[in-house]
Amino acid sequence: MRKYLYLRTSCDSQSISRQLPLIEKYGLRKSDTFIDKATGKNFERPQYQALKSEIQTGDTLIIKSIDRLGRNKQQSLNELREFKEKGVRIIVDDIPTTQIEVDEKNKLMLDMINNILIEVYTTLAEEELNRTKERQIEGYKSLEKDNKGRLISKKTNKVVGRTNKQENLTKEQERYIKAWLNKSIKLADCIKFTNLSRATLYRIKENKKDWV
Repeated sequence: MRKYLYLRTSCDSQSISRQLPLIEKYGLRKSDTFIDKATGKNFERPQYQALKSEIQTGDTLIIKSIDRLGRNKQQSLNELREFKEKGVRIIVDDIPTTQIEVDEKNKLMLDMINNILIEVYTTLAEEELNRTKERQIEGYKSLEKDNKGRLISKKTNKVVGRTNKQENLTKEQERYIKAWLNKSIKLADCIKFTNLSRATLYRIKENKKDWV
């Protein structure tokens, strides 16, 4: 039975130093440590997939916290359940109870407690994420709108969110789009000269029928 450590940072520039002490803490070898420098949006990460293919029944997986496994709490819980079904013990360093070493007689009871703790912890994190989203929605609803119906930030007094490309066309872009709409140039040339996508151009075509 072996112990494995999984570490993840969101990007190359982000320091992983906060998680490295776990190697010494749990007496691991570098060959037992898998590190991904990738977003936690999904689980198609090379080192994580390599870990899953190597870890076996009876082994132990150590992570610093559940969010290091992945950003989506429900998906993270599904991954933890998959490890549990495979017979892999999970140690979440931020959940102290999961760190306890026990003899075989008490192992079943501890694993049951660990399963409950991990599910409760993950559910609470998911609920907090949902509450954050709800607060964001409520915040957007409280914002004033300009004459075009766009939300205006109270702090910066600027439009919230991405700029609407259709409403912020340059004179040069308008000239090329009108030429395309009047069939003076091809769509490919219009895309090239305006630096707009095919989808955006067709939306403009639908909304600017008076240009033809």
